[in-house]
Amino acid sequence: MNKNKKGHSALGSEADDIKVFMPRRIVRRAQFLHLLQFIPIMSIMNIVVAIVVLGVLYPHANPLYASLWISVIIGLSLFSLWKAYQIRRYFNPEAIQGRSLRASLIFTIMMGLSWGAAELVFGFADNENVHIFIAFIAIGLTAGVVTSLSPLPRHCLAFSLTAMPLSVLCMLYHGSREGFAMGLLLIVFVLVLAYIAFRSFHAFMEALRDKQALQMAHMRIRDAIENTGEAFAIFSAEGELQLANRMFRDFFPDGNAGNAGANLEPGHQLVQPLAGGRWVQSTLRRTSSGELVSVHADITHLKQQEQELIEARKQAESANQAKSQFLSVMSMNCARPSIRSSVLPN
Repeated sequence: MNKNKKGHSALGSEADDIKVFMPRRIVRRAQFLHLLQFIPIMSIMNIVVAIVVLGVLYPHANPLYASLWISVIIGLSLFSLWKAYQIRRYFNPEAIQGRSLRASLIFTIMMGLSWGAAELVFGFADNENVHIFIAFIAIGLTAGVVTSLSPLPRHCLAFSLTAMPLSVLCMLYHGSREGFAMGLLLIVFVLVLAYIAFRSFHAFMEALRDKQALQMAHMRIRDAIENTGEAFAIFSAEGELQLANRMFRDFFPDGNAGNAGANLEPGHQLVQPLAGGRWVQSTLRRTSSGELVSVHADITHLKQQEQELIEARKQAESANQAKSQFLSVMSMNCARPSIRSSVLPN
């Protein structure tokens, strides 16, 4: 992978020598679309998990703080659902900018802080089981965020750094050997999740580059087909039209290649007339995958020249015939006086 001076990454394809430059707007658009897909499920998950946590740990918390905490979680989740619905309803891909992702990053930080505050709301009780339960919830949510939002490493890092630290510190400084060991395991688990997010982001970028390379190759092929100067089309093995350029659609508006599709064998040529006095020479070839490539060259001018030659030949033949008849008549007229001169003395 290479990077140019503007910060755009490039990928060279050895097969077709296509270099793909990934503008940041394309990367941001793909990241935002990925985020938009997971907002509903993540919001619902936050609401469900918050209700479960409140139901389990409510006896260990101040009722006011617990009510305030779950209100913030549910409020943020409902707001994200409403915002996602509005974006889907009035979505404009060209309007996606860096601030759209920054706003979602701020929202992720707020959600992470809310889950990190669970240790403050429910962890005042000197109960190691409560700390373990909160740490279990925090690491589970972090794993879910990393798995869902792997193409957005900043969001994964922001949620991890806001939701996990208090749980890790409480486990490390709780005093028991088991709590310290669990704190270390949480740190290791977070590092593993960070590595997974890093690798997933690179896989996402590679897939995005491959998709961009395929789109560029497809555009080049279509442009080349449009500028071949001949009608070009590809049919499936069953005879269904798969791809056609503008000239083919002009020749065959219904998508049917006329007599070429019915009477022409692959590898042979056929000359056929079209509407409007146009003539085409059709060629049909079969690809290695069984598809049919149909090429039609406009030979109307050749047909016109051929017709002109035929007319000129007919005129020449008519002129020769008239000339022959004239010479025959003249020969007969010239022979009659000699006949009379030979007959008169007798």
